[in-house]
Amino acid sequence: EDKHQKGFSPDAARFANIKEELAQTYINFMFGQPHEHATYAISLLLESPHWAVEDYMANLKTIDMQEVITWSRGVFKDLALECLVHGNVVPSQSLAIIDALTKDIQFQSTSTADL
Repeated sequence: EDKHQKGFSPDAARFANIKEELAQTYINFMFGQPHEHATYAISLLLESPHWAVEDYMANLKTIDMQEVITWSRGVFKDLALECLVHGNVVPSQSLAIIDALTKDIQFQSTSTADL
């Protein structure tokens, strides 16, 4: 079991169900009200970068569960975390609070020099 995914066990049936629900949501969007499509078209023009629903639909067809598992294992790989504990707290209590917050993510601490 990957240390970053405690309690996670992939289920192919559940993945297929979620993928189908998402695809149906995108299809339903295509049958939406004209004013919704006008607002959406404006957001596509004004926001950059912005993926279109058609792009999401095309990519959803090609994605598989193994890709999601691989992505989830690397999502925290380059994550940096800074914690500020403010108030009437001594350094040992600060470390205990930070340990409680990060115990399931299991960050590799690089420095506690500012304590």
